[in-house]
Amino acid sequence: WQVEQITMDNLAECAEMDLEWNRRYRSLDAAGEEAEARTRLDERHAMSRAFAHYEALGMDGLLLRTGGKVVAFTMGSPISADTFDVHFEKAYGEIQGAYPMINREFARWLQANRPGVRWLNREDDMGLPALAKAKHDMRPIRIPLKYTARFEDWEIRPPREEEQTALRTLWLQSFADETPETADFYFTHLYDPADCRIITTKDTLIA
Repeated sequence: WQVEQITMDNLAECAEMDLEWNRRYRSLDAAGEEAEARTRLDERHAMSRAFAHYEALGMDGLLLRTGGKVVAFTMGSPISADTFDVHFEKAYGEIQGAYPMINREFARWLQANRPGVRWLNREDDMGLPALAKAKHDMRPIRIPLKYTARFEDWEIRPPREEEQTALRTLWLQSFADETPETADFYFTHLYDPADCRIITTKDTLIA
């Protein structure tokens, strides 16, 4: 094994490995459900953007070589002072130990190079059973519950003038760093109803 930090010099090798990974394994999912196919397509789009804007996004990552070839890589970015989000992790499944190795080495690298990081956010399993099992096998400290909200009577539209007070209240509730003074400035000098959309249900503002 050889572990390397991902840089602009070897980033293209990771992109090539990702293309090969998809060629090998995506065909196995061809008979999958439409929702799963959309999830995987969304991942491909996100991955492409990460490769194209790697430095601008403040990404860090490692790759794993064996026999001179990239067989695994992982990358992510910090989401707070003490939490690092692992956005992507790919390895050739037939190479035993590649996934655990890149996972372990990246955690070690982060511990050495980002000493303020205490937590790794491994993101969700996208509803894929194999990925869910792999994430549970890591014995996570916490798995947040996810919810889907559905409203039978909701509407997306521009706000009315008389709704500005409710909109301002929701603004202050949603942004912890806002104060009544900054909210006043925003709604007095910057706010334009034409550039705003709200969601209401039964005439109650919810977003």
